[in-house]
Amino acid sequence: MVSNDADLLEPVRLVRAFLGLPVGVIKVDGGQRARVFAGKADFIRTVRRTHFASSQLPDEIRDSRGRVIRKPPEW
Repeated sequence: MVSNDADLLEPVRLVRAFLGLPVGVIKVDGGQRARVFAGKADFIRTVRRTHFASSQLPDEIRDSRGRVIRKPPEW
């Protein structure tokens, strides 16, 4: 599950209790504290905002035909 929402604690508990499946929580740094899910999820990992920034393509790229593709300004 990718979320910072502590409201999803109950679905995490239900999946583990009734389905017996492992559940991991991936949270974005700066949101809810991971301790909300401590003991309820099989693992908790944090994705930092810098991970998102470093995973972006350049603002402008060229395709195999040489056409320019630009990232929308609002991104």
